[in-house]
Amino acid sequence: MIVVISGKAGTGKSTVAKILQQRLGWERIYGGQIHRDIAREKGMTLEEYNAQHRTDKPENEKLVEERILSIINEAPQETNFIIESRCAWKLLPESFKVILTVDEFEAAKRIFHDLQVNPDRNQQMPKDIEDMLKQNRKRDKEEYDRYLKAYGIYDVYNPDHYDLTVDTTHIPAEDAAGLIEEQIQLRMS
Repeated sequence: MIVVISGKAGTGKSTVAKILQQRLGWERIYGGQIHRDIAREKGMTLEEYNAQHRTDKPENEKLVEERILSIINEAPQETNFIIESRCAWKLLPESFKVILTVDEFEAAKRIFHDLQVNPDRNQQMPKDIEDMLKQNRKRDKEEYDRYLKAYGIYDVYNPDHYDLTVDTTHIPAEDAAGLIEEQIQLRMS
């Protein structure tokens, strides 16, 4: 089984995916890290790499897809995956697709805090939470434009693309993972 977890920055995708990985013992593919790794390989920051998408490189999205598919295809047939990716729902239409949502201010607080303890995200350091909110809004706009250019899809976060929507604004990641795990178990039985 393949479970795709999507959502904007700060929704808790990575945290929830890690919890599910621990509980289920499944393989985890982190699309954001693949994206960051490709940027580093090209000698760019994440912002520079994303800016390149806006100009002439929609095929860069394909590099992330190719790496995800390569990992899946090289794994034994019975391997189950949890994939964190904004567009894997389109890449893997037969997967169980989950979108996490969150209030934009809560997302800014989460990312700001994470950057304080994990500055290795290859991301510009904000001055404060308000600056983080501005960065997130700019990133969202750029992502909408990038996905429109690469896939012809304006809103990759439209809940209609997904099988399950979980709002993480007021619930801990463990509870969000529990809701998803329940649905996984139902689908596997």
